[in-house]
Amino acid sequence: MSNDKNLMIVAVIAVVVSVIGLLTSMFAYSNYNDWLVGGAGVSYSPNQTTGIVNVTIVQNLVINFSSDQIIWGIGSVDANKQNATLDSATSVIAINGNWNRSDTTVDAIPPGFGDGVTTPSGFVLKNIGNTNANLYLRTNNNATQFLPGTNPVYQYNVTSGATGCAAANQTGPTYGTYVDVNTTIPGTKVCNQFVFSPASSLRIDIKLVVPYDVPTSNTPRTSNMIATAELS
Repeated sequence: MSNDKNLMIVAVIAVVVSVIGLLTSMFAYSNYNDWLVGGAGVSYSPNQTTGIVNVTIVQNLVINFSSDQIIWGIGSVDANKQNATLDSATSVIAINGNWNRSDTTVDAIPPGFGDGVTTPSGFVLKNIGNTNANLYLRTNNNATQFLPGTNPVYQYNVTSGATGCAAANQTGPTYGTYVDVNTTIPGTKVCNQFVFSPASSLRIDIKLVVPYDVPTSNTPRTSNMIATAELS
């Protein structure tokens, strides 16, 4: 009788140990499954299953000239004048010259071939990425290279839209003031934090003083304004 009693006790203990082991294994698996699909603390019943949505957002540094041309077309310095001034910020018509950006006609004398704008306008630069940027500006040639003659001028002027480059982040030339172009790489730093936003923009105007003695040609003289961005 004693032996039967001892065997019964051993059997009960074995059953208890087995149940504890089973419950421990189930608990451990449940925690692992929770961590795998949704994090600890999330429990699911046997009639549930889970899928995962995963997305990683990386930085995308992109700037773009939404207005990328200032085309004065064909013209010349007026007779008996030392030079003509072409200023995209103040007029579509040259001073002391017959360039007219609004004139796109081909049968005029001289023909126009301007870009057709009727109000003063410059380049418009936008940050269309998803991160703020440091911004540099340069050109591929200077005044003498672009307009070889007596005392040529080739300058640019930066102004900010409402959310382009806050005053505290403006650097380099004073905004709204013309300065000589820079051909060195990466250029002149003009903004420490060019904001990314659909409404964010910078305007860049160009002023040319064309000497009377620049060599004439039927081929347009072209210069590039180059904007370079880096992570701020």
